[in-house]
Amino acid sequence: MKKHLILFLFLSLGFTLTAGTYARAASAIETPVLVKPVKKYAILVRNAQHLKAAVMTGEALRKENSLNQFEIVVIGDVVKNLGPADELNAAIETSRKQGLKIVACEYAMDQFNVKKADINPSVMTTPNAFIYFFELQEKGFKTITL
Repeated sequence: MKKHLILFLFLSLGFTLTAGTYARAASAIETPVLVKPVKKYAILVRNAQHLKAAVMTGEALRKENSLNQFEIVVIGDVVKNLGPADELNAAIETSRKQGLKIVACEYAMDQFNVKKADINPSVMTTPNAFIYFFELQEKGFKTITL
């Protein structure tokens, strides 16, 4: 009788310990992941239409997850249109409100005689857009050139 009681206690203890383990494992598997991963994107643009499209794309991706990072790197003669009174000002203001980052190439600005004081203050600059773009790739940004 004593052996049966000890055997019963060991079996009960074993079932109790394993049932708790299975319950924890099942709840971990069944719990949905509620946190969306942060995504990082960058687009290299050469003209006004592509900059506008890039802003619309960035806006959509930020609505998907407000922590997503989105950068637009501007090269070429489009840097002439980055001023507060220029045609791209509405797109630049939208990007600022949405948390998108626009970065203009200083080399292109020099080539087209555009001064930093001439561009919208929310547009950042970089000495060389290609090097900056490579650095974004090294930081894990998914990139595309238009």
